[in-house]
Amino acid sequence: MNKVLYLIVCGAAPAPYADRLVKLAREQSWDVWVVGTPASRDFADFKALQEASGHPVRDSYKRPGEADVGMPGADAVVVAPATMNTIGKWANGICDTLATGILGESFAFNVPLVVLPFVSDAQAANPAYVRNVQFLQDCGVLFPVGIGRPGRVRDFPWEAALKALG
Repeated sequence: MNKVLYLIVCGAAPAPYADRLVKLAREQSWDVWVVGTPASRDFADFKALQEASGHPVRDSYKRPGEADVGMPGADAVVVAPATMNTIGKWANGICDTLATGILGESFAFNVPLVVLPFVSDAQAANPAYVRNVQFLQDCGVLFPVGIGRPGRVRDFPWEAALKALG
């Protein structure tokens, strides 16, 4: 059976290309389940992500009476591209969306947690952001490309997440 990877996609400029990570992960035998933040709806191509992963993309909690998609338990969680907003919510225990709810529970999964941020230089210098990243790092979350913007959108290092997972 394949290992299960949760990919949390945030609303940032690289999000339309998140299917690249899905394809790379599938080549390494990961079963990828994508969860988007509400802001990702304006950035990510959910159809391409569903086609690449083979699973519906979730971006909200199911409503009462709705069929459950039945996501299996995760063997790893990647947040890419990660925004200052999602990193801040995660570090401060704010679980107001499906994505932040999963991240809020992620420490209990006892699995690798990897973040590829895409924030402005000004956001990366914000003391609250730096504090939140430090807290997550202290909890064992991996930031393999650092805490700022890792280059241009077209060069976003999707493969760094998989390398961090080993």
